[in-house]
Parts: sequence; C-alpha cells; structure tokens
Amino acid sequence: LEQPERELQRWCQQLQPGGWLAVAVPTAGSFAPWRAAASGAGVPFTGLGLPDAASLEAVARQELTLHRCRLLHFSRPSQDGLTFLRQMKAIGAQASRKAPLRPTQLRQLLAHWPTVSRPQPDWQVLLMLGRKR
Repeated sequence: LEQPERELQRWCQQLQPGGWLAVAVPTAGSFAPWRAAASGAGVPFTGLGLPDAASLEAVARQELTLHRCRLLHFSRPSQDGLTFLRQMKAIGAQASRKAPLRPTQLRQLLAHWPTVSRPQPDWQVLLMLGRKR
C-alpha cells in the first residue's frame, strides 16, 4: 500500500458498528540482518519501505476496540545473505521501488551479511483483530 496508515483508517471508517477487521502486515522492523548488512557495506537497502507498527496500531485504536494486537517475529533459516535473497525471490517477495544493486554493491552487501549460529528474525508482522465501536 502506498499510504498504509491512511488505507487502514479508511478501512476502519467503512466498517459498520460491530463490524470486525483482521489485519496482518509486515512492518518496519523486518529484515534487520539485511538492513545491518546494507548499512555496514555502505550500499542502499533495496527492500520495500514498510509501515511502523506503532503508527498502524494508533490508527486502528481511533476507530476499533482491539481484541488482539501482537507483533510477531518470523525467521527463515538461511546460511548466508545470498541464500536469504534467493529465498525472498522464490516466494515472490523481490519487489522493490529502488534500483537493484550493481554486482559490486551486491558483493559488498554479502560480505557484510551477519553470520549467526541460529536464524535471526527476518519478518516482523503486526497482527490486529478489532471491532468497530
């Protein structure tokens, strides 16, 4: 969504009193290892810009009584950055509004990818279930 907070507000306002809205959306806390690698390598982070979880929650609370509001963390095992980026492509999540990295930049990104013994959370997803007052 181009303006997620505004779209969420519109959805909430269009609900009839007593109507329910369930939303699960990836948020700005996603892709921490990728962001850290891009920062360390001095190359652009080319993932999509994602909305802030607190902002979305605040918008929903204006119109809804939230019965569930949780920030969930998911990870997908990958040995390295290249494996992670290939997994993203395989699930169709390679869309970006930014130009792709040049081969030199990609090598720099991969050289700065954090190495960890266990998967770190890659996705932060806000789950909200609310009822219109």
